[in-house]
Amino acid sequence: MLTAKIASATMGLILSFGLYAKEQPTTQTTKSAIESVINSYVSHGAFEGVLLVSQSGEKIFERAYGFANYDNRTPLSVNSSFQIASLSKPITATLVLKLKEQGKLKLESTLADYFTEFDNDIGRQITLHHLLNHTSGIPNHFTLNNWFNRDFHKLTTEQAFVDVIANMPLSTEPGEEHNYSNPAYFLLGKIIEKATGQSFAQSLKTNILVPLNMTHSGVGLGNTQSAQVIKAHQWQDAGGYKREPDNNYKLFGAGAAIYSSADDLYRFDLALYGNELINEQSKLQLFNPDLPYSWRVGKLPITESRNVNAHMYDGKIKGYSSMVLRLIDDKHSVILLSNNGMSYQLKRQLVGDIAKVLYGEQAPNRENDVAFALTQGVTTGTFEKVLTDIQTNKYTLDEGMMTSFAYELLWSNLAGKSLQLFAVIGNQFKQSEDAKHHFAKACNHRLVKNLEERNAICGTTL
Repeated sequence: MLTAKIASATMGLILSFGLYAKEQPTTQTTKSAIESVINSYVSHGAFEGVLLVSQSGEKIFERAYGFANYDNRTPLSVNSSFQIASLSKPITATLVLKLKEQGKLKLESTLADYFTEFDNDIGRQITLHHLLNHTSGIPNHFTLNNWFNRDFHKLTTEQAFVDVIANMPLSTEPGEEHNYSNPAYFLLGKIIEKATGQSFAQSLKTNILVPLNMTHSGVGLGNTQSAQVIKAHQWQDAGGYKREPDNNYKLFGAGAAIYSSADDLYRFDLALYGNELINEQSKLQLFNPDLPYSWRVGKLPITESRNVNAHMYDGKIKGYSSMVLRLIDDKHSVILLSNNGMSYQLKRQLVGDIAKVLYGEQAPNRENDVAFALTQGVTTGTFEKVLTDIQTNKYTLDEGMMTSFAYELLWSNLAGKSLQLFAVIGNQFKQSEDAKHHFAKACNHRLVKNLEERNAICGTTL
């Protein structure tokens, strides 16, 4: 029986309803309001990338901000392609459902049907359905000891990685709990190849990219990225940004190796409203409100009395960050692609602000936003001053936003700054068990390598 942890598959947003009637703004008014919102993020260094907004299925805003390559100051364009990381998963899930409709896959098939490595009791229990909705029990890749070693990604073949996954102890019994798993989607990619006789990239191209004219999308698996894909950047310890080395995505596979552009994702979004891509039965499985196939399904609050039905998903990997918000009652969408390490909570805040504008509401004033201040602190080399200002109540504090930002610092290899922020969060939210948990987790994280620095910060009490 599925437990309450299944709730993590959905947005976890307010579910109340409210009657609502308000004169809707003109398209030009909406565009101006969107521009005002995004300019506030850009001016604080909180967003660089491409933003696309559609209203009633029509594209009304599409703009690029920042650089495709900081080294030569090449500007981004609206057609720039980004690695979309885990936003690959809803596309892969759609491909699986497409192949199911073609009779090439069955959702009740098991891992034992495709892999000799899983010809055992566990393999005979885990179905494609479990892989798609993250209830397989296969742990996420971060639990692997060698995952953060670049040589592991360079030297481990895809076949060898199947062996690695087969030897990972399950975190739960299949079908019991929702636990996010990228290796599960890696296996789906291998299953697609076995079922079609094509590479995952070719199957994706044949069934989705070409029919939808997604000409700026593809799969980047090797050490050399596609020439179409712009470069990723991360914060530097002294301020500013540095280029991320090109990454090998072959072990992410169908779960996180797709690259795309904002316009291509807009085409994919529109196709999900019709039946040209997958049929209604498949869409019911894809957007199941209890166990969706790699979408978050729920209600997004627009005002205190109004919530709208929404589908959302995102991705984040080595400087690339992506998010798609679909407001399905009105066929609105917000598509965000970034190449400078935007955190989950910050991009969720941005698309939420734009959603309010699409429904004629005013976006919140973010002048004292703590995420803006932290971003400027990191990029301008004034991070310690911002931490001091936080403790003197200069900014509007948000524990979730600050925690998300602290983890982003950790993933950016700024472990010292990350631990400093986690300590401040603990001091500002002294009664929060979450703050204590995340501080302890960060202090013991494998990315924290300077033990002297760790002991100096983590020796403090919350």
